[in-house]
Amino acid sequence: MKISPQQWQQQNQSDLSAALNEIRQILLHYATGQDNVKETPDTIPLPSPASEQWQGGSATALQHLCEKFGLSTFERQLLLLCAGMELEGEFAALCAQAQGNPQQAYPTLGLALSVFPDPHWSALTPQAPLRYWQLIEVDAGPALNVSPLRIAERVLHYLTGVSCFDAQWLGLINPQQDESRAEAVDQHCATQIIRIWSQATESAMLPVMGLSDQDNGAQLAVARRVCDELQLQLYTLAAHTLPNNMKALANLQTLMEREVILSHAAYLLEYDDTEDQERKIAAQVCYLLERLRAPCFIAGCTTAFSMNRSLIKLNVKPPSHEEQLSIWQSRLGEGSQLPLSPAQWECLMDQFHLNERQIVTIGEELKGIAIDDRKNADECYQAIWQLCRKQCRKPLAGLIRAIEPRAQWHDLALPQQQSRLLKEMLLQVKQRTKVYRHWGFAHKSSRGLGLSALFSGPSGTGKTLAAEVLANQCGLDLYCIDLSAVVSKYIGETEKNLEKIFCAAENSGAVLLFDEADALFGKRSEVNNSNDRYANMEVSYLLQRMEAYQGLSILTTNLKSAMDSAFMRRLRFVVTFTFPNPRQRAEIWQRIFPEQTPTESLDIEKLASLNITGGNIRSIALNAAFLAADADEAVNMRHLTYAIQNEFLKLDKTLTGQWVT
Repeated sequence: MKISPQQWQQQNQSDLSAALNEIRQILLHYATGQDNVKETPDTIPLPSPASEQWQGGSATALQHLCEKFGLSTFERQLLLLCAGMELEGEFAALCAQAQGNPQQAYPTLGLALSVFPDPHWSALTPQAPLRYWQLIEVDAGPALNVSPLRIAERVLHYLTGVSCFDAQWLGLINPQQDESRAEAVDQHCATQIIRIWSQATESAMLPVMGLSDQDNGAQLAVARRVCDELQLQLYTLAAHTLPNNMKALANLQTLMEREVILSHAAYLLEYDDTEDQERKIAAQVCYLLERLRAPCFIAGCTTAFSMNRSLIKLNVKPPSHEEQLSIWQSRLGEGSQLPLSPAQWECLMDQFHLNERQIVTIGEELKGIAIDDRKNADECYQAIWQLCRKQCRKPLAGLIRAIEPRAQWHDLALPQQQSRLLKEMLLQVKQRTKVYRHWGFAHKSSRGLGLSALFSGPSGTGKTLAAEVLANQCGLDLYCIDLSAVVSKYIGETEKNLEKIFCAAENSGAVLLFDEADALFGKRSEVNNSNDRYANMEVSYLLQRMEAYQGLSILTTNLKSAMDSAFMRRLRFVVTFTFPNPRQRAEIWQRIFPEQTPTESLDIEKLASLNITGGNIRSIALNAAFLAADADEAVNMRHLTYAIQNEFLKLDKTLTGQWVT
């Protein structure tokens, strides 16, 4: 029969007080031979009736603990002796008096063996409940029977009805507070887990639920929903914080299982396969999950685990556009009245895939922005766009380099055809919501929705600069991929590295730039050996992944003919960057110096006669600017001539005529 929390608290307090009074009487009788009956219904300060330990049953904390841990009568009395030492001041004096030594004002096994009926030495063996579950701690002493005994702090608080966090878990395991909020949850996934766990025959070793998705917030939301339905207390821990040695890991397992008994705990282990020493971490995770008798989730990569325990892998769907919009409106409070049009909200939902935690963070940041001072909705929209962009950033050290794009259209000097193609690419990025969602192309097929382009041409002709211009016009980050770190000689590692890159960019739709991409996306060869076979598998994987990525991905190459024809078919745009002619070089020279740079008597026509690319022009202009700055002069032809001579020496080219001094 269920009772109210207030009734349970009163019953728990009365039960503990009566039990401690019984121990006190036994100590007093042993020490003095007298009985001193004392009513102590209210001597222990206990918390208010809002106890989280209450589970709706009538068993008190002491009764539940003794039953679940299988304590004998003697072990129960020994535990209460240690609890009384912490809760009542006279226990220390009684312990000293009973042991005939004022220096031994603390509980010991020898004292318990002497004063309690039906004693047994095995109560403090390592395998006995008190030691195995670490309900009691044995301090250092000359012998076991005279060593001071102390009740574990977590157990003490549990007996008094206080719900607290185990101090041994600080920095390792985090409790998830029960917040009354409507999260966007993959309800189908949550219901499936609840059904599986509810019907499991062996409750101690439930199947581990592997939650796979790019959005950690969606995984956590599912775990919260499951634990809420099953009345479990959810704790999270990161895989990289697990102890390094097996002894410490086994100790952690014991504490985690103890918490399952005390608070009906469940655990969400967050695994990130981008962490260092991945294989070692995977081994630790498997060791823990194979032995941990608790409801467990594992969020992140689950493909690396092979355990002697059932592992059910589920793909958690991120919040839909409608769910994201609902979160924005429900979690921003005053921010939900932001002057954004439905079309602007829709663009935000299409571009950025945010979880509830990220949206709440954006709402907090918006409070520091003077929205009322904005003149129009567009400025407000741009501010929210930039906050979303910042929240979605997930750089991968060693694989990608996130660039804040600053180049503008006027920094490019291209032929009309190339400029037109770049503007068409930008148009498709901005109109994809209308075409994909409203006009039904996304419902017809999920493939080929990404926008991929190839920029080909000689080095220095503006391929990378054009990618930066497009990223800037889209208001997105530019991720430059370090191919030397991506390509690996080990089988499967290249695909794995590329998957990390695409996943890091997925939530924000960042622009991906694969520079010198012919090293990765070259022609597939005939299979003459195993290396050819695995190289072709890498190309095939890349073709599929590029089609699935719904952002803008740009490949650059100096040799278009090296690209695989099957790959070329999947490209939406191919832009050829040609060597600049004199007119284009003149445009580059006119735009190369910022407005703040002082210049004097520059001969643009003479400079444009140099047969060099835009990249060389930028290098010359920058070197000349440093020379002029050192001389405290405006940039003039003398500085440029010297810089040109150095650039040609670097290129191993010969200068003739008027440039020779």
